[in-house]
Amino acid sequence: YGKRVTVMIYVDDTTIRQWLEKRAKDEADRVFCIYEDVPITYGEIEEKVNRLANGFLDLGFRRGDRIAIMIPNHPDFFFMVFACAKVGLTYIPLNTNLKGANLDLLLQLSDPRALLVDESFADIIAESLRRVGLNNIKFIFTRGNADFSETGIAHQLPFSSVGADAEATPPIVPGAGPEDVLAISYTSGTTGVPKGVLLTDRMLRTCAKGAAIANEAGPGEVMLMWESFCHIGGVQMICVCLIYLSVMALLPRFSASRFWDQARHYKATRVHYLGSVLPILLKQPPRADDKNHSVKIAWGAGAARQVWKEFEDRFGVQIHEAYGMTECSSLTTVCLDGKIGSIGKPLPYFEVRIMGDDGKIVPVGKLGEIQVRGKQSGLILKGYFRNPEATSKCLLPDGWFATGDLAYMDEEGYIFFKGRSKDSLRINGENVSAWEVERVINEYPDIEECAVIGVPGELGGDDMKVFIKCVSGRNRPNPADIAKWCEPRMAKYQIPRYYTFIDSFEKTESQRTKKNGLSRSTDDSWDRYAK
Repeated sequence: YGKRVTVMIYVDDTTIRQWLEKRAKDEADRVFCIYEDVPITYGEIEEKVNRLANGFLDLGFRRGDRIAIMIPNHPDFFFMVFACAKVGLTYIPLNTNLKGANLDLLLQLSDPRALLVDESFADIIAESLRRVGLNNIKFIFTRGNADFSETGIAHQLPFSSVGADAEATPPIVPGAGPEDVLAISYTSGTTGVPKGVLLTDRMLRTCAKGAAIANEAGPGEVMLMWESFCHIGGVQMICVCLIYLSVMALLPRFSASRFWDQARHYKATRVHYLGSVLPILLKQPPRADDKNHSVKIAWGAGAARQVWKEFEDRFGVQIHEAYGMTECSSLTTVCLDGKIGSIGKPLPYFEVRIMGDDGKIVPVGKLGEIQVRGKQSGLILKGYFRNPEATSKCLLPDGWFATGDLAYMDEEGYIFFKGRSKDSLRINGENVSAWEVERVINEYPDIEECAVIGVPGELGGDDMKVFIKCVSGRNRPNPADIAKWCEPRMAKYQIPRYYTFIDSFEKTESQRTKKNGLSRSTDDSWDRYAK
């Protein structure tokens, strides 16, 4: 009523499809990615993606259909992301380490219409499909030699054949809009069943914006990309390189012994890290050429105080520590000026507050929960897939997102992360749900109940300790036998390191185990890694 209101737009409506078509038109010969020493240009990507997207339409796929992806790091992954953006499909990245009951659960929760599966994961996917019998899956697209005929899936096609004869021009249907869900990324299930974060086109581009600020991305910068595309940290690099014209040097996997040689080979200028990556690299034998490379910035999360300066001094690389989560477009804060131990300050388009249990902002230096709010709508998740109860618990009525993570803020506004209040652990860069691990171990014949907690890891992050209550009257099993029993039933990083037997658990009135009273010491434990 006579007042003028200015609304800042930090992330505009230019979609991923529009960015790709712009790059292909204006810079068709510019390199987007280098994989196994082969450069891939925007022009090549546009042609491949158009054929793929039109191929999906020819097969009857329509806007909103879900396709789950379980393949290793390979250009086929970003071809799929771009193809989904072209026609409004939703992709679901599956962690390539999953197996057994936890993979079954994720397939059931995500309820895809199709799967894209690499031959290296064919057996575990086929076993899972035989157990859960997902009738909604109509297509399986395979890479390499894989046979799913026994699963009863109606259509099995080589991925290379999809769209092979289709038009190489952009699809005539509209692509994903700024607020359309482009991906469903499943969290580790911090306090129960894993939750599928609904990631919109705008959120993925916001991920890229945050990463670009954290690593100072720009034309010609080379990103050494080792992290799996099944993580938000991997997928955001697709959009970073697309929007900011950086080059992705894509590696199949992380290798500590070859890391710096690979960085030199590709003339990388930026590297990403998670939790244990920095101390693992520091544990490599010192070399005379440790500083002989082009890397200027290492950015990521989990740089412990004791390794921060040591890493910078040894390798001549500046650390940019960040914090975030999938629900808040990957990155929320970043430390650009080297205040060791801090996750920095909020990115320009986010507000962050530290809240106490009383619902009030805590004083400087006091511990509280990190809560995040976007200064523009659409930067935080719409919700969790088919899980309104979980959505309502973390999305507060005033627009703030309750992370469940603990931190304090100093007098200069720098934030210091102090752990996760949720029942989630960080093991070798992977988020691990204690609930998921307990769910499997409780199936062991001689175990009545177990509880998993995190203990400080030797390389930063967490190690996992499991407390075990045996079935009354049965002999106590050998911990080594329990660990071995877990191997075919869960990912390697989900198997606990420490094992302790206990006579009983202290319970709450609602019969939940009181984990706060469980000892974090490992002196009373069998160590799976002990020689």
